[in-house]
Amino acid sequence: MTEPRSSIHRLLSARWPRVALDLGWYLSFGVFFTLLLLRAPSGAISGGIGGAVKLSLVEGVQRQALYRDGQRLGLIFCRVEQRARGWRVLHRFVLGQHEAGQTRIDLRRDLSLDRLSLDLDMTRMGQLSGLPGVLRAGLRELRRIRVDGRCSAETGDCEVRGKVGPHVLQQTISAGRGPVVTSAIYPLLAQGSLGRRVEVRIFDPLSLGQRLVTFQVEGRERLRLHSGTFEAIRISRDLEALTSRVWIDAQGRVLKEELPLGMVVEHEAWTESAAEANGR
Repeated sequence: MTEPRSSIHRLLSARWPRVALDLGWYLSFGVFFTLLLLRAPSGAISGGIGGAVKLSLVEGVQRQALYRDGQRLGLIFCRVEQRARGWRVLHRFVLGQHEAGQTRIDLRRDLSLDRLSLDLDMTRMGQLSGLPGVLRAGLRELRRIRVDGRCSAETGDCEVRGKVGPHVLQQTISAGRGPVVTSAIYPLLAQGSLGRRVEVRIFDPLSLGQRLVTFQVEGRERLRLHSGTFEAIRISRDLEALTSRVWIDAQGRVLKEELPLGMVVEHEAWTESAAEANGR
């Protein structure tokens, strides 16, 4: 594993902000979760949310656009569906005119991680404008990530198998036994069920450990996007003095989200087309 670890050090030397929330969580999950295999993490979302409050996701298919400095870099298609045993979340990434891959995570009813599947073209990810040169080179060097994993409900340990670039990956890592997606908090914040401020510890795939995140409802505003104007609830997210924001609608669906490296994701459309989200 010495060669993958050297790639890790080069990626980290590019000073990638160690923040992974919501869509950023899925992106960094694909890039880093399979790379940072240096130590076992602790659990996922814990604390600040009592057992009487039920976390949930919002079903549907959404098309989002990725921007940086006003430049449209690509599209993200997200499909969230409730299944008999829990949830499935699919993301498909299109950068420019090219498919850049997709991620799939299956969650249990308590939103803990059950299975994961990643197929990402890192040469496409490395073409994103605004990325530091060292990071772009590192992503292109990896070429492609194809990984599948199953996670134990009892321990939270995941048996991950696949390929990271030219390297075969066989590793046991831990995602913890609690929920792993912070977007499950947004419907409750929109309803006022959690009050205006909540602190949670989340599993961060960049550091493979728990990190304290504070969510603060800042207020309501009319949000102007490229696709139109929406009534939105603005929420700040503070992770170790690094603050970003997300704007949600009254159902807790994400309308706009700030990502690392100055990138922004904007809602474009809700669609009933699962085929579009799956690239068919």
